[in-house]
Amino acid sequence: MLYRIFRILVSGLILLAFLSGFFIHFDLFESLSSYIASWQFFPAIISSLKSGFFAISQIVVLVITVLFGRIYCSLICPLGTVQDFFGIFSKRKRKFYSPSLLVRYTIPLIAILFFVLAISALIGITEPYSIVSRSMSYADSLIRHEFKGEVLYTGIIALIILCAIIILSLLRGRYYCNSFCPTGAILSLFSWFPLFAVRMNKDKCVSCGKCLQSCKAECIDVKDKRIDSSRCVACFNCMDKCNFNAISYSIFKKSKSSEENPKGRQTNRRSVISLIVLGILTYPFSRLLHSKTSALPIVPPGSDSIKHFTENCTACHLCVSQCPTKVLKPSLFEYGIAGLMQPRLDYNSGYCDYNCNICNKICPTKAIKPLSLSDKQNISIGLASIDESICIPYAKGTACAACDEMCPTGATHMIKYKNGLPAPKVDNDICIGCGACENACPVAPKKAIIVTSRAYHTKIDPLKSTKSNSKDNINDFAF
Repeated sequence: MLYRIFRILVSGLILLAFLSGFFIHFDLFESLSSYIASWQFFPAIISSLKSGFFAISQIVVLVITVLFGRIYCSLICPLGTVQDFFGIFSKRKRKFYSPSLLVRYTIPLIAILFFVLAISALIGITEPYSIVSRSMSYADSLIRHEFKGEVLYTGIIALIILCAIIILSLLRGRYYCNSFCPTGAILSLFSWFPLFAVRMNKDKCVSCGKCLQSCKAECIDVKDKRIDSSRCVACFNCMDKCNFNAISYSIFKKSKSSEENPKGRQTNRRSVISLIVLGILTYPFSRLLHSKTSALPIVPPGSDSIKHFTENCTACHLCVSQCPTKVLKPSLFEYGIAGLMQPRLDYNSGYCDYNCNICNKICPTKAIKPLSLSDKQNISIGLASIDESICIPYAKGTACAACDEMCPTGATHMIKYKNGLPAPKVDNDICIGCGACENACPVAPKKAIIVTSRAYHTKIDPLKSTKSNSKDNINDFAF
């Protein structure tokens, strides 16, 4: 009972702390949400493999899994807690099943292959942290009445995925965790024989089946009186239901009944071969997923390049939810199918605040790398250009300096035009591509000043990055 109460309290508090950052926009709650995100296993793997060393959080999770089983799945994983909540309302009779490796690892293997092939956004379709984070971001958009356009379309996709998992939890408990989740697949490999495990005493067990009916992972074999530790998520429900003290959480002892029979080993060998063949067939298909639209999306400062961003972003939307100007929006097919729902900067909706580096602090996969505010302010992610045929001073001979007013670096500045009329000009040597000029431009429907993406980000000279350095700068203009 104490184990179960502890699990419920801890997992509930972790979930509430994580969700608070999406709906309560204060530094404390956003920091809590970001800290919990840093402990999410699969995003940390992506970050670590790219940086070349393992994060402390990953090592701790793996050690805990080897010692105590899949505690992570019951305590830290937000989607696991969400499934447990809805599983309370399930009244379906549970049955033990012993799936082959092909059934258990096909979809997780495909997700891992997507990572190897640099298609991280499609990992996010099955990765638990990304599913919950993305869904909460859309819920926040709905509350703010921003659920429209591409946010609406991609939001529907995200909510369908979440609802499908919730329905599956009502029907089959933690089936998602043992058949679709890439994190669950990796942790299951480390939990075949943990030091401590939920184990069954055959002498005390009367095969009444009460433990199985409470087992959300359907991993208790009542007939053979054994528990599949690789699928057990350490919820401890079975221990409370057993009236004969036949189930306990103690040091694991491998018994003959826990070993696979020759038929099972033969089935698993066939499954491994099938998985290898599946991986080989998946590779050429994956190349088709990288097709993009002609106009490259603009990615946040710290991404280094569009390539780095798309290869590492799982579309969790933590940056989208915490962006103060709401310039970050989910994409449809701007990055190609492989980049479905990955964020992009939409300057019709906002601009990248010169004095903000929140996304650099919170990205769990380091698709957006950590940058100090001063470093971020000197990164150019795009280039601005003026269409003089529709720009108000050039086309209509009327004063307008909206873009100059908003430019934080002085890249967009005013020069003398006809009859001394101030008109905007862009110095791309110090343009950071923040989009403040495009967002402020009053020309519609097509903006007179447009920012285009840099495929690879560059640094600007901070000494030039000031309006006072512009030789033709004009301070007295009408706006």
